[in-house]
Amino acid sequence: MGSRLFVGLPVAPEFMARVEAWKAGHEGWPVYWVRPQDLHVTLVPPWEEAAVDEVVLKLSKVKAEAFGLKFTQISFGPESAKPARLLWALGAKTSGLFELRTRLFEALGQQPDARPFLPHVTLARFGPQNYFQIPDACLPQKVAWQIQAEKFGLYESVLNRTGARYRILHEFPLQSGLRS
Repeated sequence: MGSRLFVGLPVAPEFMARVEAWKAGHEGWPVYWVRPQDLHVTLVPPWEEAAVDEVVLKLSKVKAEAFGLKFTQISFGPESAKPARLLWALGAKTSGLFELRTRLFEALGQQPDARPFLPHVTLARFGPQNYFQIPDACLPQKVAWQIQAEKFGLYESVLNRTGARYRILHEFPLQSGLRS
């Protein structure tokens, strides 16, 4: 049996602190808040994998440039889910992000989802029965958060009743000033 893996961008402690401050103003909502250490931007969605060492080797060959990523709003998501089941911070689409994502899929020999890629950080999850208990008057809410993507990580995802817990198995640096 394999591990449930995915590739993502970790967020810095400053980003975690901004999320925690926002969360403090919304306590009492019927949601499962994502633990600060589990916040990330998913680049390659989860898949089952038995050969973790081979994945690490493939990802170690990915070369891409570091980039910044801005988050502009907190809203319900995904739009395809009716009712919504997540609270997330939406990020701006940048060429650096898409270039890295393309290189990751190529290195892993995978194809991207048919769904459009929407950069985001999941802040909380909730069941459909709780959607209507969340005061939506304050959403979407504009924010001005950002991360500097200087590395990406291979994560292991362990599912539980409140969502998932994540463990970074390996981190890979992004380069400054790289041009291919």
